[in-house]
Amino acid sequence: MNILITGGTGCLGLNLIQHLNHLGHKIFFTYRVECNNTSGKGILFDLLKEDPFPNFEETIDVFIHTAAVVAGPNFVATSNETMTKKALEWAKHLKVKQFIFISSCSVAGDIYNGQRNECSIMRPDSQYGVSKLNCEKIVKEYLISIDIFFTIMRPGLIYGPYDRGGMLKVIQSLEQGTFKKFGSGSYQKSPCSVSFLSKILVQSLLNRDFYNEEFIVVDDSPITVNEMIDVIAKNLNIKPQIQNIPAWILPIIGYICDLLKVLGKNIPFTTKTIKKMVSNNTYSNSKVKGRLQTQVESNFEDEIKKELDWYKRFIRKGL
Repeated sequence: MNILITGGTGCLGLNLIQHLNHLGHKIFFTYRVECNNTSGKGILFDLLKEDPFPNFEETIDVFIHTAAVVAGPNFVATSNETMTKKALEWAKHLKVKQFIFISSCSVAGDIYNGQRNECSIMRPDSQYGVSKLNCEKIVKEYLISIDIFFTIMRPGLIYGPYDRGGMLKVIQSLEQGTFKKFGSGSYQKSPCSVSFLSKILVQSLLNRDFYNEEFIVVDDSPITVNEMIDVIAKNLNIKPQIQNIPAWILPIIGYICDLLKVLGKNIPFTTKTIKKMVSNNTYSNSKVKGRLQTQVESNFEDEIKKELDWYKRFIRKGL
């Protein structure tokens, strides 16, 4: 089938394009910066600009919207909504059969010592989470009104080859001896392998079992921060120098950071973020696994090796 992907140079976009191309699909993807990807047809197009939609001679069957603004000094909460609205208009123009929106588990908001699923009340408390939940509402309302099927995927922290986000920062800080471990490190998290997410997306293509619903996508089993550190260090063949910050001092650090934040200082931590970091924060993937016609598995120890192999070949060498 013919598939259009926005955000073709991101971690998910690059991996998904390669995966779909290998399966024989015809892939078109958008990019905003120089792109060397030869696994599909690249289209220079910025969803944040008022440029006219590129024309296609082919019929596009599925539109997968992965492009997003995550954070940083230029982050604007409305950017994701603007891009999503433009993507929806483009999908309508192309008369696609299915629109797949890549959201995030962050729409659920912070949870402390609990597990979330699709039935949980969504209470995002970050700019990114709020923007993604607003985008979900926009997708549903727009596509239902024009009879185009939608599928919403909510991945956890995505990791794998081409990762430039949170997991890459963990890897680099462990190798550089700057990783800070708050508390015991025994708390659990639910990351998401980009390979696992790509395989699930493939099975959702024009699949009625995935129409007009939301799905959380995370690895099969949660992993503790200590386990994560051990697996990464083992595969990098290093003995990381970890900066351990004991639990008893965390409330004091949080209080000081809160005060500095009020004074207008750019501080990465607050009482709230620290509490989240040292809590069990996990999600269930049972709904999406129940819809798969062919079961796929994902565990951190196997999947992180793919990112580490890529890291050794490219990031270490400055490529």
